Amino acid sequence: MNTEAGKLQGNLWSWGLHNEERYKSVWGNYDLTDADGPEPTVGTDSYKAYMTAMISAHPDQFPSEMKQVPEVDVDQVSEHPNLAGITCSRQQCQRCHVGVTG
Repeated sequence: MNTEAGKLQGNLWSWGLHNEERYKSVWGNYDLTDADGPEPTVGTDSYKAYMTAMISAHPDQFPSEMKQVPEVDVDQVSEHPNLAGITCSRQQCQRCHVGVTG
């Protein structure tokens, strides 16, 4: 939840911005690389097995890396109205997350 990747994916897809990626989570609140791999480092053996199976079954939802949601030149929004989805996410949704600036 810290990355807001799921919310961003759904929001930007609904604005027509994520169509080339479809259901993949490629953008988050910040650049991220999962350096230690897909198996959780904490949790019971059952939890680790469950999460490893979930990641295998839904790889687009558990990316090994993602990029920060891009900035938009506001002068381009009138030409490409769907870019407003990015400005909305950056200015409204992300302003409440203390780890990032909107």
